[in-house]
Amino acid sequence: MLVFNLPYPELDMITGFSAATGGFQVPAPILAYPESLGVATAVQLDSGNVSFVDMDVSSFAHVGIREKSYVDDLYYRIHVTPGRIDLGNVLSVQTEEIRIWNAYFATKDMTDYVEPLSEGVTVTEPVTTPYIMAPLGELSYIVTVAQSGPPQFSTAVLWTIDGVDYSVDITGRRVVVWPFGPNWRQPVNESWSGRRTSSLRSAVSSNADPFDPNPAVGLTMRSH
Repeated sequence: MLVFNLPYPELDMITGFSAATGGFQVPAPILAYPESLGVATAVQLDSGNVSFVDMDVSSFAHVGIREKSYVDDLYYRIHVTPGRIDLGNVLSVQTEEIRIWNAYFATKDMTDYVEPLSEGVTVTEPVTTPYIMAPLGELSYIVTVAQSGPPQFSTAVLWTIDGVDYSVDITGRRVVVWPFGPNWRQPVNESWSGRRTSSLRSAVSSNADPFDPNPAVGLTMRSH
């Protein structure tokens, strides 16, 4: 350990001539002795008995937390886009894209994939399961809905990634455009027919079954 005592009062400011500070001014240390331990400047090095001593540095421990940012909102999850496909009225062949993005910085296992069960709805898959998704990797699935098939359809595509199930619902209805407009000078008649039955429960009350939920509908008109 090296100690020095200066024969004159310590400077209030270590000036820009100090080789230790590289030209910057810093406050002098506040010590309890008139002849105190300190740092000698370049001007003082040519006089007095100069020596140095290690100084204790005060420190303390502090526990901090990390603030959330866009990284927490965007990454460390699986993104499936879109979350739902509602085609509405289907007049022709329709195609839609489903994108699956692994927003983790690590690989994720796709262990299962289930295609839609509805007739006329098919999906072109880019890979076969089981499959290991690369970090930040993306897959594109193409959904095709044919014009032929049931009038209404409601189905889904299913994936299992890293033990979590993801799905995209696909709904719509197939329609046929009637190309002939009515002749409004002639009446247009719309008829409905269904079934309704009733049974006598007692002499004072009866119970009627509801109307047929799928009645037959007819339309009569002239087009010319």
